[in-house]
Amino acid sequence: MCSRDAPDQNGRESQRGRSLKGVGESHGREQGLRQTASTTKINGGAEPVQNQNGAVQHPPGSAAIFGIAVLENPRLTDMNKPRTITFDATFWLGVDLMPLTACFRYFNKDNLEIPEQGTFAVMATVAQPAEDAELGAAVLYTDYDLIGDIIWMVGTPDANAHQLPVMIINGPTHDINRTAATFKVNAAQYVQQLKDSNPGRLEVDVQIPDSGRFKNGKKPLPPTEGSNAAVTGVLSSVHRASGTMAAERFEVTLENVAYFPRSHTSLPIHNPATPPSGSKRKLAFQDVPSTPLNPGKRRATSEK
Repeated sequence: MCSRDAPDQNGRESQRGRSLKGVGESHGREQGLRQTASTTKINGGAEPVQNQNGAVQHPPGSAAIFGIAVLENPRLTDMNKPRTITFDATFWLGVDLMPLTACFRYFNKDNLEIPEQGTFAVMATVAQPAEDAELGAAVLYTDYDLIGDIIWMVGTPDANAHQLPVMIINGPTHDINRTAATFKVNAAQYVQQLKDSNPGRLEVDVQIPDSGRFKNGKKPLPPTEGSNAAVTGVLSSVHRASGTMAAERFEVTLENVAYFPRSHTSLPIHNPATPPSGSKRKLAFQDVPSTPLNPGKRRATSEK
């Protein structure tokens, strides 16, 4: 997997792995449910529960990361699915902090030529690794802080990788500290590597900073324990276990948040007005940036 040494100034690390072209799989996910679950709610409703029919229900949620990452060591985890590439990824977290490492899968639907190593703007859905995660390499799951699926990426060879990533987390809140202006969110997220262990989990500590946007006494804390929150914030650090250095919690500095009620209440339906016809406004992309991902020759047959 990728080194936990920080990238250089241009976000470049030593080249590893091999170049792959035109690789991927069908992008459908098997969204299995865990066979066992708690029958009581804890941590503000963050644990799975069983309904009256005995079916497992997981709390609402999702988790994603967006930022500049160094991707390297491209590899195939299943030779029968040649369009799915597994990458090692590194995100910068600061001069004195260990970088975040991740194992990502990418569905190469456009049959692009993938370099052995490069700097990319990446958005991926993420979860914390589990023991049964399929990583496509002879490594321990604790060697990675995150696993997940790349849903969008663009090559940025000249970008400075020393940029803190942004996380978007949705899930129930708990452990609200109104004095320190902090709370926790436990999000559930399906990722390909977990298969039958889905959905994965992401445990996040949210800090509302002292800034002009969030003044004392007006900080947007959750109204109650268990309120569902949609949080956008900058990933500032990772809390790791002593010894194994496995990621346990992720600390996010809040940029924006919205809260939703716990109950499934009906919302009013908004019917947008029909825009006027005959508009002469035209939109065009005049400056198309170059990218290191070059479209390759399309396959004659599609995969099932």
